[in-house]
Amino acid sequence: MNHPNRDLIQRANNAFGRGDIPSVLGGIFGKEIRWHVPGQCALSGDYFGHEQVLGFFQKLWTFRKARCARELHDVVASGTTVFVLCTVSATRSAQRAEFLEVHVWRIAEGRAIEFREVQGDEYAETKFFT
Repeated sequence: MNHPNRDLIQRANNAFGRGDIPSVLGGIFGKEIRWHVPGQCALSGDYFGHEQVLGFFQKLWTFRKARCARELHDVVASGTTVFVLCTVSATRSAQRAEFLEVHVWRIAEGRAIEFREVQGDEYAETKFFT
């Protein structure tokens, strides 16, 4: 069943897959987006606004020297929230890993205003990205 918030996050995922960050920042993320990454690695933390979120992605690409891939398993939307069950694949040097995650998005006025990553195995992700 289509839902505008579900469609918004699907568009974001498609743009991420193409590496089209300007479209994500300009048409999907609110200017004051809050981005939360749990864990104890160099990528963990809270990022606020377009500039810091873009800085997070630059750090992610530089750190891994590879692009991230996400396979969406299910996307469920309500009035203000979208839940995404996905597998994130990452390559670092010769290592490849897959992590089951839940991404929780808050939506307001047709824009994503908050992202929260819930890691299925925080220890494994922290170890991989350290």
